[in-house]
Amino acid sequence: FIKHKLLVAGIAVFALVAQPFYGLVASQVANAATTVSSQAELVAAIASGETEINLGASFTTTSQVNINRNLVLNGNNFTISPAFTASSSNDSALAVVGGNPTINNLMIEGVAAVNVQGIQVWESAATLNNVTSRNNDKAGIHANKSPITVHNVTTASNGTSYGGILISGSGTVVVTGQSRHTEPVRAIWQDGNAGSIRVTDSNA
Repeated sequence: FIKHKLLVAGIAVFALVAQPFYGLVASQVANAATTVSSQAELVAAIASGETEINLGASFTTTSQVNINRNLVLNGNNFTISPAFTASSSNDSALAVVGGNPTINNLMIEGVAAVNVQGIQVWESAATLNNVTSRNNDKAGIHANKSPITVHNVTTASNGTSYGGILISGSGTVVVTGQSRHTEPVRAIWQDGNAGSIRVTDSNA
């Protein structure tokens, strides 16, 4: 009888220890990053509330992809290539329209699109780390009434009337790290007297 009581107690103690461990594993699984390899998968991951999204392949898009909340998008050095003609609400490969997301290690290749800009941040905020935006008919990166921070970004061969990084409205840009721009004109510029630019010397 005594042995039976000890055995029951032992089982009870084991259950108490095992349950929190199981909960920890479940929490870790729930917070794991989601990997996407197409426009449809990326749009679905954004809509489902994922907090971290990894690109697992390069892919082409047929319309603007909107980010409307806080999240981390890890490009993993893959490329998003827009292949569509712009319209009034469909004029960016990637558009930040809400929240304050972080975009890392991503290339936008706009050579196949018509009148499209690379990344536009519209009335929100964003941080871009190690992002390249090139061969867009319009701006490579556009801070449109938005504060953005860019770190180690590269732009090249974007629209001559729009340049590498365009600031418009009340937009602001903070530049850190090494910013590289191979543009015919207007590497980083303000539309009229709007917005501001601040360059931080990372070697200071």
